[in-house]
Amino acid sequence: MATARYPFTTALVTGASSGIGDAMVRRLAAAGIATTVVARRKKRLSALATELADQPGPTLLTRAVLTPMLERRRGWILNVSSVASFQPAPQLAVYAATKAYVTSLTEALHEELRGTGVQATALCPGLTRTEFIEVSRGTDVADRYPGAVWLSADEVAAEALRDTARGRALSVPGFQYKAFVTTSGFIPRSLMRRMSGLAAASYR
Repeated sequence: MATARYPFTTALVTGASSGIGDAMVRRLAAAGIATTVVARRKKRLSALATELADQPGPTLLTRAVLTPMLERRRGWILNVSSVASFQPAPQLAVYAATKAYVTSLTEALHEELRGTGVQATALCPGLTRTEFIEVSRGTDVADRYPGAVWLSADEVAAEALRDTARGRALSVPGFQYKAFVTTSGFIPRSLMRRMSGLAAASYR
């Protein structure tokens, strides 16, 4: 894993026991960033803390909130959304709608924070090989999509951290998903809904 450099010195990562969160913590640790990690599964969180304890990005208990960032006039916020936030998603309607809220909120916050020294970025990954796929759609979902559309958690984490450090409002890892987001704005919403519905039906 290549060691990157970031402008921030501390980080708070939620959902850190697996997938993108786990990969992000490892990259932050390798870069020497003091990181607070939060997760629902205590055993995995303890194991991660033990594994990284002797590395130069020690896991520390810190508190990262917007108010102190504004007081310092320095800080970075990364909210995990999804490429699904850019379109309706039949069979995943609530998930897509929730992520649409996250993306919209973060983009608005990004503009509100302009000139304050604090940045907000929405991470919008596409299909990523994490435990979320198994929990939400079943273990056979990976076989239903071609390998070219899949990203690894580490790829997503690496690009997300780069885009956050650059102060970008949106981080969309993978050229295929960048192309999708760019072209989706030109497709009539009625056609987008229909295409999404047909795709969902074919994989049920």
